[in-house]
Amino acid sequence: MILVDSSVWIDFFNQHHSPANLKLIELLQDGTVTVGVADLVVFEVLRGFRNDQALLQAQDFLLDLPTVEIGGIANALRAAEHDRALRA
Repeated sequence: MILVDSSVWIDFFNQHHSPANLKLIELLQDGTVTVGVADLVVFEVLRGFRNDQALLQAQDFLLDLPTVEIGGIANALRAAEHDRALRA
């Protein structure tokens, strides 16, 4: 399994074509390697969304991937929600 860093996911969701993002897209399309995400990376990525619909789409996408638990996915989702609310 390849765990992808938050900076690459942020580029992915913002459609920035960095070399790392292009490799991620290749890995996702190829399917021969499992791409995963750490729960704290889910927090780091989701906290930056301003649009609720885009947030939900990204959340669904990320939660469909294998998740490595560091602090707990429920904690990561709750922390992202709190962070977004405090910045609103």
